[in-house]
Amino acid sequence: MSELIVIRADATPSMGTGHVMRCLALVQAWERIGRKAVFVGHITVPWVRERLSKEGVSVNYLEGDVAPEQDVSVLLDEVSGYDASWVVLDGYHFSLECQKAVKNAGHRLLVIDDYNHLPEYCCDILLNQNINAPTIQYRGEIGTRLLGSDYVLLRQDIIKARHLSKECTPSPQIKNILLTLGGGDESHTFDQLKQVLHSAEMKGRTLRVIAGSVAVEKWNELLADSPATVEIIQQAHDMSRHMLWADFCITAGGSTCWELGALKVPFVVFEVPENQKEIAQYFKNSSRGLGQLREIISGEIVPESIEIPVDGSGLVAGSMLLFPFSIMPVKSEHAEEIYPIVAAKETRRKFFSTSTFSLEHHLAWFEERLKKDEPFYVVMKDQSVAGFVRFDKDGADYVASIALAKNARGGGRGHNASMSTTECFFMRNPDAKLRAYIKKTNPVAIQLVLSTGFYLEGDVEGDSTTSSFYRLNGYAK
Repeated sequence: MSELIVIRADATPSMGTGHVMRCLALVQAWERIGRKAVFVGHITVPWVRERLSKEGVSVNYLEGDVAPEQDVSVLLDEVSGYDASWVVLDGYHFSLECQKAVKNAGHRLLVIDDYNHLPEYCCDILLNQNINAPTIQYRGEIGTRLLGSDYVLLRQDIIKARHLSKECTPSPQIKNILLTLGGGDESHTFDQLKQVLHSAEMKGRTLRVIAGSVAVEKWNELLADSPATVEIIQQAHDMSRHMLWADFCITAGGSTCWELGALKVPFVVFEVPENQKEIAQYFKNSSRGLGQLREIISGEIVPESIEIPVDGSGLVAGSMLLFPFSIMPVKSEHAEEIYPIVAAKETRRKFFSTSTFSLEHHLAWFEERLKKDEPFYVVMKDQSVAGFVRFDKDGADYVASIALAKNARGGGRGHNASMSTTECFFMRNPDAKLRAYIKKTNPVAIQLVLSTGFYLEGDVEGDSTTSSFYRLNGYAK
């Protein structure tokens, strides 16, 4: 089976562009670890087509309208003929029958969900990146569950802008306000916005509107009497630039919330379609509803940004590559499960440091390690830890370490785990440099780091007869 993935998602003025744009983030992560992808969908929004073309993504554009519920036989025709290792379904019109049909046709299936709208699910991986996802009681034949904001799909432009945002000094006053309703035509929500946008608090502010699929004439009509200085952007080719410009954003609940969070831009949210109600309610409960907007603009309420990890798309791509294993950020509850792996005699013999240690010592070390902002991932199988990859700060560099349990070895899993987590590392630390210390008597580890992209730099000082160190620079593209 090839390592090509087929993304089945649509983008139209009526349904919006979020499904395709978040899948683009997954495609970028998949291709950055050396694999290929193709989009198949009804993609009629011009700027989305332009974006996919600019990205160099393979696309099979489907003709006709999007059906309220996808016909199963048509879907199978659409995704067949690619010799794909995975099919990804992202859309509320893909029923349980669609999922079963794709699985029965011999494909591995990843389903992206937002609000548990089906009675049950049938897939190899179920992804729900929303904050409330871990509390949802999903039913059905589900393999791996990737639930919560650890798995937020962020595109490369947002990830790169995240590092630019760290250099920006937040404005003590809200002067620049961004308004975006997503890529669909959401002009029916204007009544919710009109009173706020016409309020006296908007005087002296610049309101930049991302038009989406709403006609500019409709925006001009809505904002004709607004005291703000209004800018209307018809096609936002670089959304991250507009987000970095903003001191504050008004947005619909959806993927834009995660992008704003990644860029540390404060925002308020109001709900638009049914699928966004839960996320909108979450933010309303966190004082991010439209009702607080006047107080925020006037300075009575000081808005705060939310913290969103930037390596989620890498974790999802890595979990697909390693299936039926998966990758996730380490948690406190993993401490005792990691100990037998890291303390095993075989592991100690292969590690640069051969010292043995007790469980108590390990738990104390682990507690301190979690306090550090240094990437640490676990390889999971059936909700149990089967290995780990960590990156420890050492001076100006980071040192990479990997260990897998016996049940996780073989089948190229070491290579895939190393490639995937290294990509996640560089998503978080694009300018960092990696080192790996390998014993010369460990040919498997040497081959592993070389296949990941490391190169031999020299022998370990004072130990030239036994060990060498390898370096990886410029891996992030």
